Amino acid sequence: MAWVPAKHNPKELRLEIPRPPGNLAPLFAAAHQSPQDIDELLVPHLLDPALPAALAFMMQGTITQRVTPPLYWGGEPVVPQNSYLTCMVHATMIGRAFSLLSKPTPPPEDKTVDDIAEAAAQLPTELKLLVYAFYIPMQEQRRALWRHGLTPVLIIALMSGPDPEPPSRVAAAILVLACWTAIASARPKIIGRGSDYVWYFSSYTDEQWGLEQLKHSILETKKLPRENWDAGTLAAKYKSQAMVHKEGDVIPSSEYVPLECITMLDAAREHVHWATEDLTSREVVDMTLAALEQSAQAASKGAAKKRNWDMLLGGAFKEWDKKYTEEWVQPRTNRSTKVKSSRRRSREPKDGAAFFGGLVPL
Repeated sequence: MAWVPAKHNPKELRLEIPRPPGNLAPLFAAAHQSPQDIDELLVPHLLDPALPAALAFMMQGTITQRVTPPLYWGGEPVVPQNSYLTCMVHATMIGRAFSLLSKPTPPPEDKTVDDIAEAAAQLPTELKLLVYAFYIPMQEQRRALWRHGLTPVLIIALMSGPDPEPPSRVAAAILVLACWTAIASARPKIIGRGSDYVWYFSSYTDEQWGLEQLKHSILETKKLPRENWDAGTLAAKYKSQAMVHKEGDVIPSSEYVPLECITMLDAAREHVHWATEDLTSREVVDMTLAALEQSAQAASKGAAKKRNWDMLLGGAFKEWDKKYTEEWVQPRTNRSTKVKSSRRRSREPKDGAAFFGGLVPL
């Protein structure tokens, strides 16, 4: 998993992600079926070296677009509910994994951080090596999650201009809620690489940015238009303008910002301003489902019945599981085996899980 020069322009970057190993399929299936329990589900897998790539691989399908934003050719860029629910699960997994790997243990009440550092300096070399051996894998895993799990989402949603795929904005808000204090307190300070994502090349400009630029980008979402959430109205407006313009004219269009994005980004900005600790997976999921319900009620023309989110989550899981059944690798055997659903692979394969070969761009 690495940032590499883009084929069309070596000065730009593309993120190449290896396909995920099948041994992580039960984790993802469990997270989809019980997203409030993601914190507990992640703990046994936090140091699995394949986890950052698997999370990045799963996020790419919901935060990147493969066609021109539909409003520009008269379509309605309405995002299916399942896309938001799938995005919620994977973004919560990324954010909470980063936070859990970053959570420091506070010193005793009668000690300061300097006291602890002074005592640590007196430890025997052998004990220091044992401490480092425990700490370094956590640091490397956190760095991989930052570079390949969080960074692409934040760039696409916050640093690439108007009209990103709407779930990317929801995902960015979830990351802020799940791990902003961990990001802000990271030492050394975080450094992001990449900016200005171009969807038709899947590429990024090669720029570096830090915590202050990221914070500024989050707070700037306050300026997004709050009235442009009705895709049908915007499409009709664009179509009427197209009829009065000459061929070849640049037709002005309004940016589509769904209510789901507005509500979640409002919560993210509040978190940046006031939070002293990050939300747990249960709190993140409950807040996201409440935002989706609020948006659905506001968009309904009449009094709408409250949605059964347990049932909707089950439907989103079935759709995701069917789509990604072929993405999970099967154990290598001497005879051909059929690809099975991730729901049927909760047991460990007898001869261990193999890795997919090849790379796919984000």
